[in-house]
Amino acid sequence: MVNISYCLNECAFPFSAYEDYTNYRMYYSDTSLLMATLDDESKKDVRINRNFRIYSGAIYENLVAEALTKLGYSLYFYRNKESTIELDFIIRVKNEIIPIEVKANRGRSRSLNTILENPSIPIHYGVKLTHNNIGFDGSKFTIPYFLTFLKKRFFDEYDEIQYE
Repeated sequence: MVNISYCLNECAFPFSAYEDYTNYRMYYSDTSLLMATLDDESKKDVRINRNFRIYSGAIYENLVAEALTKLGYSLYFYRNKESTIELDFIIRVKNEIIPIEVKANRGRSRSLNTILENPSIPIHYGVKLTHNNIGFDGSKFTIPYFLTFLKKRFFDEYDEIQYE
């Protein structure tokens, strides 16, 4: 019924060594279940797009968690001790740590940018999921939400291109 995402105390391998079992998020395994739990007024707000921005962050995060779980990824997120950096999802692709930031609005990815610019953290690139088109700026992939289900295939093919 739910998928659990544990907080990582460090962005390092193995993830299981840095899991904080007391700090976790729960996502519905099917986003329609999330929608079904909303009260009648909230459902109406979403259907007629009134105040959708209030719910959009939770809906998009749940959609991404659902897709990542169905692709076989374990769910993790990261928040530093000062709570100044928070990454929605952290996945492992081969020997790479990939942070994923889910943006419901056209905002900047401050936490993702901070992590990517920090030389002491072994992260080479990250993913920003948004409404925007596909893009790459050297360290950050921008990918539309609806392509989340292709993430595993994308990273497999990207890795092959890198090492040819």
